[in-house]
Amino acid sequence: MPASALTRKHVRGTSQQENARAKARTRVRDARIALNEPAHVIAQRARLRYQRAQQPARIPSKKPRLVSTPTRQDRSVIWVMRLFALGIVISLFAVVSIQTTIAKRQITIDSLRTEQKKEINKFQKIRHDIAELKSPERITRRASHLGLVQPSHFVSISIPMPVAIRSDQQDEKLWSEVKAIINVTP
Repeated sequence: MPASALTRKHVRGTSQQENARAKARTRVRDARIALNEPAHVIAQRARLRYQRAQQPARIPSKKPRLVSTPTRQDRSVIWVMRLFALGIVISLFAVVSIQTTIAKRQITIDSLRTEQKKEINKFQKIRHDIAELKSPERITRRASHLGLVQPSHFVSISIPMPVAIRSDQQDEKLWSEVKAIINVTP
C-alpha cells in the first residue's frame, strides 16, 4: 500500500472522529439549553440546523415539556441550610470560648491553691516558732543567760484603785432586765 493511501485513510478517519466529537458536543450543548428553554424554541433551532445540513428534517415531538425552574421552596431550603451551617459555626466558636474561659479559671485556681499551700506552710512554721518561744524551758534558759534569778520570797502589794463595772457585766445586767420584760405574762 502506498504511503499516500495510508495518509488519506488516516486523514479521513481523523475527520470522521472530529465530526463525531462535534456532534456529541452539540448534543451536550442542546441538552444544556433544553433545560432552560421552552420546547418550541429548541424545535425551531433543530429544524434550522437540519435544513443547513441538507438532511431531511426530523420534527421533534409536539408534546408539552415540563421545565423545572427554581421555586421559592428550593431557595428557602438553601437559606435554611445556610442558617444551620452558620449556627453550627457560631456554636463551635461559643464552645471554644467557653473552654478557653474554663482553662483560664482553672489556671487561676491552681495558682491560688499553690499560694494557699505556701501560706499554710508559712503559718505552721510561725506557729511552731511561737510555741517554741513561749515554752517555759526556753524562758528559764533565756532568763539565766541574761542573769536573772528566781526570788527567794514573794511580796504582794495592793494598790487601791476605783473599780468600775466591766462592760460585759453591764451587758448581763441589761440582758437580765430585757428577759424580765419579755417574760412578763399579762
